Amino acid sequence: GPAARQSILPPGIFRKARCDEHVGQLQTPGYRLIKSALAARSGHYKHALAALQTLAAAAPHRLGVMINLAQAYKHAGNLRKSIAIDRQLRKLYPRAVSPANNLAYALATEYPNNPAQLKIAQQQINWALKQLPNTPAFLDTKGWIELLRGHAHKAYAALSQAIVPLRLIPAVHYHLGMVYARLGHKRLAELHLQNAVTTGAKLHDPIAAAARKALAALQ
Repeated sequence: GPAARQSILPPGIFRKARCDEHVGQLQTPGYRLIKSALAARSGHYKHALAALQTLAAAAPHRLGVMINLAQAYKHAGNLRKSIAIDRQLRKLYPRAVSPANNLAYALATEYPNNPAQLKIAQQQINWALKQLPNTPAFLDTKGWIELLRGHAHKAYAALSQAIVPLRLIPAVHYHLGMVYARLGHKRLAELHLQNAVTTGAKLHDPIAAAARKALAALQ
């Protein structure tokens, strides 16, 4: 799911980055990675992408850098590039679980009406969940793919497990809202879609626009 479209950076790193900003570490790879993450969190995806492109040029097969680069491309609106990187990582690091989840979600986002691509996405997320069962972000991805494949009840089963630990993630509310809408539970759909609009706008998340459109369609 979106929470783990998935950075390798621990939560405390952002606070530490702001404290270290004056220490003169501007040119180190670690600082560039932190700087890119800070830019992404504040909605400056182009700045994040530029920092990560510099890192990736120096270390094209470094897993952490490439995971974050793929996510930067996704947030910058270039899903095809994100998918290409995730596919490359699946080949280079077949035991790495995050790229499988990220690839599954990116494929579902880019090809929501393509059965063949959604089947591949389903295979990727099923493998990820086999490696790390009950991971909330992976359950969110699975739920969204199930909904796109027309399996609303399976989608609810997955998303209902993801929503509590990921309650601050607007995309998860959007996904669950869309599931409730498909199942005919209008009031619950409106509740979660409105949450996606409100929190998404605060976080500069483009999912807010999709949630707003879906909410209007329910009126």
